[in-house]
Amino acid sequence: MTTVAEADTPTTEHDDFFAALTAALDAALSAGGSLQLTDIDQRGEGNSWETYLVTAKWTSGADRRTDTFAVKRQPVSGITGDYDVDREVALLEAAARTGMKVPAVIAHRGETHGERGFFAMEKVPGIIPMPNTVSRLIPDTAQRAELGREVAREMARLHSVDPRTMGLSVLGKCPTVPTPARSRTTSGPGRTARSRTSRSRFSISPSLGSITEAMWCPAG
Repeated sequence: MTTVAEADTPTTEHDDFFAALTAALDAALSAGGSLQLTDIDQRGEGNSWETYLVTAKWTSGADRRTDTFAVKRQPVSGITGDYDVDREVALLEAAARTGMKVPAVIAHRGETHGERGFFAMEKVPGIIPMPNTVSRLIPDTAQRAELGREVAREMARLHSVDPRTMGLSVLGKCPTVPTPARSRTTSGPGRTARSRTSRSRFSISPSLGSITEAMWCPAG
């Protein structure tokens, strides 16, 4: 097996993690104990999660199968202070149910007895264009324009969903989110114009604020 991982992580910890990952994938893929990791590559992407690409081989019926998965693991220390595997998985699965283009979660394990949690997803081929590299990676302007429209469609799909229907009980109950204050000006014969502020509460169409609140509301 080829393994490329950080040198400052103890070998025994890596071994325990890879063993747990193997067991989780084996169970999720109904491999009957046949699954083996044949290649492990720790990547530099992934925000502050530890990110790996792992290739596995296993037996399914009479067939021998192989596939590569993207794995995120809770870091020893990160930039957000909270890396909840169960929450990440719940958000990905909820997004998938809305029809959004997100990778399927294959297996996961939350933090257990001090052991860091992880989740494995299908590996989606492609590149990740950033604002400072998109023109170089996608030089065709028409293709970039279509990519922008596709991103907008996906965001619109997300923002059109009522967060209360997304099955995100793992996030806890969220309060109703008030809409911003609105100013209304009235005037008429013998009256001077005046501004009156009213405040309504979210009831029909979810706004960006309400969805964001739903996704980050702490459990409890």
